[in-house]
Amino acid sequence: MVSKTKKKDLGPVARYVNEIHEGNLLWLTMNLDRAIYMLHYIPQDDSFSAHQRQNVCFALLGLRESLMEVFFNQHNVEYSQWQ
Repeated sequence: MVSKTKKKDLGPVARYVNEIHEGNLLWLTMNLDRAIYMLHYIPQDDSFSAHQRQNVCFALLGLRESLMEVFFNQHNVEYSQWQ
């Protein structure tokens, strides 16, 4: 059984963003965009199938969208999540 993630569990993620990226969520999301884009150019072989690539891109895109939501909330800007 997988337990639900709580706000306090995400402390290491916030620390990482603050320490490594100086709290700049916009910069981090731009790099996630680049990573998603580059993943499309990794050759498909036995070690990285198209389905796995799709799953990785989906996970990165979800993380990116969540970070963008936080960024917009921090700057009091209305944000609607990607559908």
